[in-house]
Amino acid sequence: MTFAWHPITTILREVAAAHDLSVASIVGPSRFLPQIQARQEAMYRARAETGASYSDIARRIGGRDHATVLHGVRVHAARNGLAVPQGRYPASGTTGSSPRQTELLAVLQTRPEHIWTVDELLSRMPSASRGAVLSAALRLLSAGRVRQGRDGRCRLYSLEMRMADGEARP
Repeated sequence: MTFAWHPITTILREVAAAHDLSVASIVGPSRFLPQIQARQEAMYRARAETGASYSDIARRIGGRDHATVLHGVRVHAARNGLAVPQGRYPASGTTGSSPRQTELLAVLQTRPEHIWTVDELLSRMPSASRGAVLSAALRLLSAGRVRQGRDGRCRLYSLEMRMADGEARP
């Protein structure tokens, strides 16, 4: 089974590594407790870190139903004393950004003309996982607050500084 890159796939890989399991065993039909708990953690992290809908998470984690994901998120939150992530992050505007988006924008603004690679961003954001940085970058791209490099790779640069100087948004 192969998995294309997606923030949820990155989260699945991180959770699998942390629990010493394979991604296939987490997304598979297994009902053994270690796989169930790892699957619920992946569901919780996918909702909390990406703001993805329950249906999207369900499709990415073994083609399950959205209600299964909702249950998994709630159980993981209750088991670990966490709050259940509410709602999606807004895709536009400057209000409602996640803390990770705000942190990413702050890093991007330190050198507004520089084209950042993911590894450079990770070195500036040591508390963030690769999946968290990538999902925050995708949300900022979809909101039009950052732009990709010309080669289409995951390279970002901030529009915020130039917009503050009065330049028109591209």
